[in-house]
Amino acid sequence: MERTIDQELRMRQATIDDLDGITKLAIEAFPDDPERDYRFPYRHEYPEDQWKWTRVEYEGFLKQPESYDILVIEAGKKLVALGIWDVSSLTGVKPSMSASILTS
Repeated sequence: MERTIDQELRMRQATIDDLDGITKLAIEAFPDDPERDYRFPYRHEYPEDQWKWTRVEYEGFLKQPESYDILVIEAGKKLVALGIWDVSSLTGVKPSMSASILTS
C-alpha cells in the first residue's frame, strides 16, 4: 500500500503557544492506552478533567526547557507528532512537576 502526505511535514521546537495542540494530540493519540484508564477512569463522563490535567502535565514540561527538550511535527497548521526528551542528566537541572500544578 502506498502512502502519501498531502502536506509537507515540519519539525520544530515546541512553544507554550502549542499547549492546546499538544494536549489535544496527547489525548487523541492513545484513546485506548491502559495508562489513560488508570489515570482517568471517568474520562468519558468528565472529559474536561482529562483535558485539564493533561494540559497541566504538558505545561510543566514546556515551562522547564532546561530539563525537557520538546519537539513537534506539523502537517500544515496541525500538530501530528510530539517528542519529549528528559535532558536533565545533560544539563544537571532536576525536573520539578510541582511548580506547574501549584500555579494552575
